[in-house]
Amino acid sequence: GGSVASLVGWVRDNALGTVHPGRGRAPNANEIYDLTGNVWEWTWDRYQFYDAEAAVDPYFFEAVDPPNTDERTLRGASGRSLANEAHVSVRSSLPQEDPGFDDDGSPADLNPENPFNWIGFRLVRTVP
Repeated sequence: GGSVASLVGWVRDNALGTVHPGRGRAPNANEIYDLTGNVWEWTWDRYQFYDAEAAVDPYFFEAVDPPNTDERTLRGASGRSLANEAHVSVRSSLPQEDPGFDDDGSPADLNPENPFNWIGFRLVRTVP
């Protein structure tokens, strides 16, 4: 994301407890917005522990432990994260289905303490 998380992303110090529209902070050095903070990026990669060797593509990486087939990787932290926790290499995960989240339109669905309210995803397309 950048060397100062609060300049390129929404973190606990500047997010004010809410999710913000994309491109609300500065882009990183590669002109990419929103890689850190605001919402966790829910990726296609299955969550797994890496060994000490470098991995070019962790999705096809032969992990020490087999991937947990119920969880996808979250990257980049959220607006609830401290600035020193918000960087592109930070990873976490959540089950694909959580019994505590029904999305039934109740006020609890909008609660900022609900971890699902701090997750987004990035659409990516190969250049033709």
